[in-house]
Amino acid sequence: MIGKEVMERLKERIGERVTVVYVWYGVQYCEQGVLKAVNDFKNIEITSAGIPFVGYGCAIQKIIGKDGELYENPLIPSDYDVRDFEKIDKIVALSFGEEIAEEFRKKREEEEKAWRKKETQLNKEIKKKALLLIREGEAVVKPELKNEWNKFASRNTQDFYSGAVVEATVRIMKVLSEGRSPAEAEATVNEMGLTGFQMGCVAQVVVYFHPRGEEFRQYWNRQFLSEEEAKKAKGVVNPAVFTISLR
Repeated sequence: MIGKEVMERLKERIGERVTVVYVWYGVQYCEQGVLKAVNDFKNIEITSAGIPFVGYGCAIQKIIGKDGELYENPLIPSDYDVRDFEKIDKIVALSFGEEIAEEFRKKREEEEKAWRKKETQLNKEIKKKALLLIREGEAVVKPELKNEWNKFASRNTQDFYSGAVVEATVRIMKVLSEGRSPAEAEATVNEMGLTGFQMGCVAQVVVYFHPRGEEFRQYWNRQFLSEEEAKKAKGVVNPAVFTISLR
């Protein structure tokens, strides 16, 4: 069993260059970097990456310093790809002890409870905004698509994640309708902290519904394609795979 003393020895090597052998979704990797931090039994940070000792789909097999091995977990196979939290907890218990496993379980449950509470609040907030977003969007979309916009916006303001796509779309369309550039329009949603999934959807929705959609499409695609490729591309580049219903 790997004890606290191993974590302390690792902490003594913070600032030194180490080699980490770990498995990420069934594939073994060997990475070198400066050891930046050691979070007891949870993870290490090297250079700019965080790697869990035993985590979701990823786990460390060995950590090697300049003068030899600093950490080894023989319970981690070279094809480790565990994504079931109960199974992960068992490996944590066998690796570090039941007390550590229980501590992690409680923390995870607390975080999940806090997130569910926050998610409920965020869903309530977007539903309160729904009518305003629908009306604001209706004022700037292509006239022939007003009814379709209403259906789309109504359907996608039932949860905060899709609702953020609708809100960002409205912001961008309003700025485009003011005659400002696509770059200025996109900048208005930067502080929303949207994921790549969401922004890809926003671009698709703006292109479909707004009178300046084609102009925005060309601007958007040029961020991911060459000038020539952007001109030839018929669709909207989505930097991540995500589908949101338009109809």
